[in-house]
Amino acid sequence: MSIEIYQRIADFGKRLALLSTVEATLPAIAEEAKAIITAERCSIFMIDRDINMLWTKLSDGIGRIAIGLDSGIVGLCATSENPQISNHPYEDSRFMAKIDARGVKSFIMDNQDALVSAMKSAHRNSMR
Repeated sequence: MSIEIYQRIADFGKRLALLSTVEATLPAIAEEAKAIITAERCSIFMIDRDINMLWTKLSDGIGRIAIGLDSGIVGLCATSENPQISNHPYEDSRFMAKIDARGVKSFIMDNQDALVSAMKSAHRNSMR
């Protein structure tokens, strides 16, 4: 990882420290996730294990999403508690065309109560 990435992460941490509520941090987290992987969209899903659902607290460019905890790439991220990357989602059985994009990276944040899903579009560079 380059020194620029470490500096970016440090600067992001400083910006987050200035925000007073969790609600205020979500757009900043989404923007940073998009910038890091040059994504077109980013959604932050809340995990409700009591009713086995995922729902978006923040969804970039689309309306609210509510899906089963075991649905899609984002669902596997939530249930396995491991990051998920799909560079060829149309060939991936986990892909949900209604909510996923052409390339998807999902990762857990905030003590496994929320996760971030960042999506790249086809005209962007391929995901690494």
